[in-house]
Amino acid sequence: MRQSSDAARCGVGKVLAVLASVAAPCFAGAPDATLFRGVNVVPMTSETVLADQDVLVHGSKIVEIGPSGTVDAPAKAEIIDGKGDYLMPGLADMHVHLMDGWPGDQMRLYVANGVTTVRDMDGKALPFLKAEASADGRVRPTVLGTSPSLWGSEKSPSKLVAKHKKAGYRAQKINSYLSPRDFKKVMKQVKKHELYSACHIPFRVGLDTVIAEKMDEIAHIEELVFVAAELDGDDPRLRDKETEAAYIIEAFHKKLGDGITVEALMERIRPDAVAIARKVRAAGLTIGTTLATNEFVAEKVTDPDATWARPYAAHYHPRFRSNMEAGRDGHRSAFSGNEASARDLLTMARVFLVELDRAGVDMVLGTDAGPWFIGTVPGFSVHDELRIMTECGLSPYAALSLATTRAAKVAAAMKADADFGTIEVGKRADLILVSGNPLKDVAVIQGSRGVMVAGKWYAREALDRLIALGK
Repeated sequence: MRQSSDAARCGVGKVLAVLASVAAPCFAGAPDATLFRGVNVVPMTSETVLADQDVLVHGSKIVEIGPSGTVDAPAKAEIIDGKGDYLMPGLADMHVHLMDGWPGDQMRLYVANGVTTVRDMDGKALPFLKAEASADGRVRPTVLGTSPSLWGSEKSPSKLVAKHKKAGYRAQKINSYLSPRDFKKVMKQVKKHELYSACHIPFRVGLDTVIAEKMDEIAHIEELVFVAAELDGDDPRLRDKETEAAYIIEAFHKKLGDGITVEALMERIRPDAVAIARKVRAAGLTIGTTLATNEFVAEKVTDPDATWARPYAAHYHPRFRSNMEAGRDGHRSAFSGNEASARDLLTMARVFLVELDRAGVDMVLGTDAGPWFIGTVPGFSVHDELRIMTECGLSPYAALSLATTRAAKVAAAMKADADFGTIEVGKRADLILVSGNPLKDVAVIQGSRGVMVAGKWYAREALDRLIALGK
């Protein structure tokens, strides 16, 4: 499989806009300046490492970078000896859902895993930030977001677009069930109000209409896999979440056959993936990845013991845990009798990832973490996403670009603070200090020496406390 490391491919097209905020300090009296001494800098401006550098942070910004020993530390600055270590930008998860009830604090899970920016995809960012406005000492990443989703069941979906704009959102989320008529009316309002648009591909609308209406972003690679299934958008089973999975399975079995090997499935779906990837590239669409959730769903359906054996299983949402233990998980019910289809969907999504990358499609890393009924765990899921991408053949640099430079270009299109994603003077000090070279192995990022969020430093011991349950 091709490894894409071309720095020119790290750009994203148009992308979502909305709200931004910075993390609050964890400890009172923390120094205003921090000097990383003698680190190997992974700037993400290109696929390179700048050896033996000093990086000075003051407030929330990077203010000086130079060869080791050439940067003076201000009085009372915290000095971090990074000799032999690697300093890289913090990561962004650009598809999350800020839902309550996670053990501990989901925001701490993000920070502890080096995720310094998140983008909520269903209208939770604005109320979350308002609730946080008076909170002191909270640990959290920068928060971006879209408006609440339009599902198609609303009396007049297009009229809600103006309300979302007035409420302060600058991005409209569209889900799977709008009619073609409502979709076109919604898109007309989206353009009128100069909002960014992100969507599932509504079943009755299809990819060609999404492209014709100049949608900005498709939220999941999975949506393109559904296009390849050649679904009958008028089938009533696609208007009901309880019946859509069975119909999609049926459509794939009809198209591809039953009981084929993984290798045969990959080769049968590849021509569709190539054609769709080229169409998406020509349209300038951005695609969110969310393969970690495809993997998690496939695993809990086909091998639930492996789900319980994941190293972060203690952080599963209590409602997810109780539903799994009682046999009520929605995905396991949807794939009942067709369990292998969940694994097949993951296999096809991985093929699409490869062909989207080969075609030069703008992608951005997202994991769909947050909804308890899925189970994908905030923070940890980003490392799963990076692993999957490199397993599929993307270089570590290409995979990391989706969570750094491309995410920053998304924020810029949002007209939010986009001063992150690279290590340069003037950029926000969202940083991760790791013991190995992440351009050789993304796995070294987990278990980092520490994370900096907008200039606030959390050493490994502090990160362990953030992750620890009951703290």
